[in-house]
Parts: sequence; structure tokens; C-alpha cells
Amino acid sequence: MAENRVEQLHSFLNEEGRELINIKFFPGRDPKLTDEQLAHEGKKAIRRAFAGGPVPVDAPPHSGRDKIIW
Repeated sequence: MAENRVEQLHSFLNEEGRELINIKFFPGRDPKLTDEQLAHEGKKAIRRAFAGGPVPVDAPPHSGRDKIIW
């Protein structure tokens, strides 16, 4: 089942002649988040970006976790 979701997402990202270069998804800390919810929200954000909608620029996601310095 997970492979099918990965294949669907890959197809979506590469449709209409697009080429996926780099994409990352950060699920956050919600233990109740399902794979389907993450895929749905990811697709919404990607569609918005393709449509030229509001996309954060130079605003990488943050986990909210404390920074660890080695």
C-alpha cells in the first residue's frame, strides 16, 4: 500500500513533462497524522506552487525542536 502512495505521488510530481529535482516533506510532531493526510496536504501545496499561488520564499520549515550543537 505504501508503494502505491509513493508511485501516485511520483506520478503527480512528474506529470505534464515536469522533472522532480528536490522535494522534502516535514510531517511535524502530530502522532495522529496519517500518510493520506500528509500526501493530501503536500499535493495542495504543490498545486498552489504550480499555479503561482502564495508560496513562502526563503522560509524553510522548522521542526520546533531545540537546536543540538555537537
